[in-house]
Amino acid sequence: MVTDDPNGRSARLDAPTNRQYRLMKIDTNRHVDPEYREECMFVLVTMGELGLRAGEVAHMRREWVDESNKSIQIPRFDECDHGESGGVCGYCTAQAKLSVENNGIPLEEALENRWEPKIEASARTIPYHWSDEIVRIYDRFFIDRDRFDLSRVAVNRRVNRIARATDVIDEDDIYPHALRAHAAIHHVNNGLRAFPLAKFMGWDGPSGALPYIKLASKDVKSAFDQAYKNDPFT
Repeated sequence: MVTDDPNGRSARLDAPTNRQYRLMKIDTNRHVDPEYREECMFVLVTMGELGLRAGEVAHMRREWVDESNKSIQIPRFDECDHGESGGVCGYCTAQAKLSVENNGIPLEEALENRWEPKIEASARTIPYHWSDEIVRIYDRFFIDRDRFDLSRVAVNRRVNRIARATDVIDEDDIYPHALRAHAAIHHVNNGLRAFPLAKFMGWDGPSGALPYIKLASKDVKSAFDQAYKNDPFT
C-alpha cells in the first residue's frame, strides 16, 4: 500500500536515483493506453520533479496552472468538490475528521475548510518553465481537462503502476513522498539553495532543505572520489 509517510521509513533514503527515475519515465511512456500513460506521466513529473504532495496533485485544477508564466499556484484554500456528486472527497473527509478529533470543532465546519494544503507555507508558486518536457506534459494534459479528475487513492494507484513497470527498483520503495524527495534531491544537486528550495517544496523555513543539502554534499564527495581515483597527481 502506498502512503505519504510510511512508518519507520525515510523518503530521502527511498528516493529513486536519477537513473531509476529516468527509467521510470521511459517505462511509463511505453504504456499502451494513451490516457493512462498521460495520467501516469503527469503524476510522475508533478511529484518527482515539481515536488507536489499527493494531496495537492489530487486537488489540482486548471485554474491553478498559469500557462503564460509556466507555473502552478497552490492556493491557501480551495473548496473541495472532488467527491461523489461534487461533494467533499474521501481524503478531505478523513482529514476533516482528524481536525474534529484534534481540535474539537464540528465536522460541518471542518468540512467547510477543505481543501487546504498541509501547512501555511505549502500555499506557494511552483515554476516549471525550466523544463521543456514538463511544459509539453502540462500543455497536453490540460487541453481538455479542467482538473486532475482522480482521487487521492488513484494517485497512489498510478504510482504503484509506475513502480511495477520498472524492474530496476523495488516496487515497495516507490511511494508519493519518495518521489517528492527525488525532486528535492534533484534540485539541490542542480544548485538550488536552502531558501528557494524550501519555498519550492512548501516547507516552513529552510531547515527542511538541510537534510537534502547534506545528502547532496555526500554525492559530490563520491563523484570526486570516482573522478580522481586514478589521477597520478592526487
